[in-house]
This record gives sequence, C-alpha cells and structure tokens, in this order.
Amino acid sequence: MRPATSNRLENEIREAVPKLLEMARELTWNRISDNCRFILSEIKNSELNAFEQIRLRKKENDRKTLGSLTDIECFLESIYDDLYPCCLKPMPRKRLQDELR
Repeated sequence: MRPATSNRLENEIREAVPKLLEMARELTWNRISDNCRFILSEIKNSELNAFEQIRLRKKENDRKTLGSLTDIECFLESIYDDLYPCCLKPMPRKRLQDELR
C-alpha cells in the first residue's frame, strides 16, 4: 500500500470519478452527465439504528450546497490530516438542476 498524500488523494479522486460514471452508465439506460457536483458527509458513530442514520444523513445532505470537484478537493486538503474514509455520492439530476438555477 502506498503512503497517502494530499496530492495523491486529489489525483485518485480525479481518476476515480470518470471510472465511476462509466460503471454507472453500464448499469442503467438513463443518461448520466459528466457535469458532476459533490457534497461531503461525515460518517458519525451513533446509537441510532441504520435506518434512522440514513434518514438523518439524507435530511442533512438535502440542505447542503453542491460543490465542484475543485471545491471538494480544497476542503479535503484543509482537513487532510484528520481525514478518514470518505464517500463521494452522485446527486440526482433534479437536485443538480435546482442548484444551478
């Protein structure tokens, strides 16, 4: 395993996004745009059951502003020393269209 660096993290995210989009395109007949926006979500330890955790995280995520990959990379770099596994989640097209208005 190679040591993690913020520059390597940035490169791996930039390489992973097109690969993930291609995999998604292979699994659906829906059109998937290359115009991606992102949010960051913290994975919290909780006493709640999985269903409640998902419900709360969705509610929090729905209130967040979508950002570009560059925005997310800048934030990840600022918290890099405290970073633990993260999840990039594609947002539904309707949400993206609403944000761009």
